[in-house]
Amino acid sequence: LILLRNVIEHTSSPDEILENIYKACSKDTIVYIEVPKEKLLDKFPTGTRAVNKKIWHEHINIYNEESIKKLVQRMGFKILNFGVLKIGRGNSSLDDNDREHFMVSLKKQSEKI
Repeated sequence: LILLRNVIEHTSSPDEILENIYKACSKDTIVYIEVPKEKLLDKFPTGTRAVNKKIWHEHINIYNEESIKKLVQRMGFKILNFGVLKIGRGNSSLDDNDREHFMVSLKKQSEKI
């Protein structure tokens, strides 16, 4: 089992990280990835997102359902399970983006797509 919880949104090379993980996987290895669901991508059209994001933080990659699925499939993984994890507000009163996360469990395919 390889866990990547809240990792690839912070790196400039998610492809490289996933490629190295793919190489290290056996046919039985399960990979679990969790990334924030950026509601900004759903709420605002391209070209207006930057001015509408309330808090800019260290996330240099943002994902919607389509983009995270395409990334892992392009890197040669088969999606076993995909879901959305709902996270409570905690102490924050801000209505920002990190309140839901995508959860993806993967397995190595025999060939990359």
